[in-house]
Amino acid sequence: MRGGGAGSGSVTVFDDSPVATAGAPDVTVRVAATVLGPIEALPAADRDLLLDTPDAWFACGGSTEEAVKRLYVHPNTVRPRLRRIAERTGRSIVDPAASPNSPSPCSR
Repeated sequence: MRGGGAGSGSVTVFDDSPVATAGAPDVTVRVAATVLGPIEALPAADRDLLLDTPDAWFACGGSTEEAVKRLYVHPNTVRPRLRRIAERTGRSIVDPAASPNSPSPCSR
C-alpha cells in the first residue's frame, strides 16, 4: 500500500486491487491490465467472444436467460464463458464478493 497522508488529496493504492482506483486513471489502467491481462492475451476472436458475454450479462441485469437472447446463443454457452473469465482473471463476475480484493460488504 502506498499513498498520501490524510488531507493530501492523494489516492491510496492497495497493490493491484481495484478497491482504491477512483480518480486515479493511471492506477485504473494498471489494475485493468492486471485483471484483464489473461483475457487480453487471447486471440482476438476468443477475447471478443468472452468480453461480449459479460457485457450482455450485465446489460441484462445479471440474467443468464436474457443474455442468451441478446447473444443468440444456448444457455449452456453463457455460463461456461462466464466461468472461463473467472478462471482467467481469478475474479467471479456472478459472485464478486468471492473474488480476491473485493470490498467487504461492511465497507459500503
